[in-house]
This record gives sequence, C-alpha cells and structure tokens, in this order.
Amino acid sequence: MMKMLDLDVVGDFLVMAATLMQIKSKMLLPPDPLASPTAEQEDPRDELVRRLEEYKKFKEIAETLKTREQVRQDFFRRVVDEDRLNEIKQDAEEVTFEATLFDLINALNAALKGVPEKKTYELEREEYTVEEKIHALLHLLADQPRVSLAALFGRCSGKDEIVCTFIAVLELIRLKEIAAVQRRAFEDIEVLRNG
Repeated sequence: MMKMLDLDVVGDFLVMAATLMQIKSKMLLPPDPLASPTAEQEDPRDELVRRLEEYKKFKEIAETLKTREQVRQDFFRRVVDEDRLNEIKQDAEEVTFEATLFDLINALNAALKGVPEKKTYELEREEYTVEEKIHALLHLLADQPRVSLAALFGRCSGKDEIVCTFIAVLELIRLKEIAAVQRRAFEDIEVLRNG
C-alpha cells in the first residue's frame, strides 16, 4: 500500500485539510469579549494566503531552476587529462584527512567479507590478544612510516585475528599513538604514527 500511495501527497493533503478546518473553526467562533474593541482582529485566512503566496514563489523558483538545468544540458564540459592531473597531484604536497569511525568500520566489513568461510574446523584454536596486536603494530610502524589498513587485515589468518587487529587500531587511535588517514573519500585508509 505504501508503494501504491504517494505518502508525501497524502501528508500534504492532510495538513491542508487540517489548516482549513482550523480556519473554519476560528471563523465560526464568536469574537473574544475580553479583547479590546480597538484591537484589530486578524483574519485567520490571511495566514493561509501568505503560505500560498510563499508556495507560489517556490514553484516559480523551481521552474526557473528546471529551465536552467535544461539549458545547461546543451553545454559540454571540458575533458580533463587524467595522466597530467595525476602528475600535478604527485608534484603537489600530499594532503590527507583523518578517517572517521564509519570509514574504519567499512574497512573492517570489507576485510571480513574477503575472508573465505572455513569448511573444516580444527580443534586447536589460535588465541590473539589486543596487547600483542598493539605491540606488533607499533613495531611495524617503527619500520615503515605508514601502513595500509587493508594490508594489515590481509596479513591476518582469520576473522578473529582481523577483529583483534581492528580493536588494536582503535585503541591506538584512542591513545593518540597513531592516526588513520585517507587521501580522498572512500579510498584505502592508511595508519601512521602521530607526530
């Protein structure tokens, strides 16, 4: 039913019906005896007229924007030489921004989806601790200035190790030992020591 009915239109209709009922009830009520006779009583229909005029303005602006959009479709944008653009970007100073928690969680989900499901299970279970992963990550960052988060997850043997590594990364970020950065939105996240 929700797909068949346009709920926005129904909602607008109900709001308009309620507004008209409110105006009608105000007009049916006798004037307030406590109000001073010199005070000019506002006509309840004036508010509706103001709203309709405002709505008309918005409709005209929307039509103007639609016309501009149709005119802009006839223009062709300039083609950018990607190779030259990449050369310029490499020459320029590298700019990164801090990855958000949601970016990190998306990276974790991508890593977990990449791990194949085990068809057989072994009785021996490898135990991983967050402390061990923290120390391993700090040692790795002592050798390399920055490490890709995907590469970190790629070294893990299973989902439990990936989750343990992820918690270690979060803990080091919380302690301000490392920072997680991206060059552009939705690109690979890199982990580096905080200067």
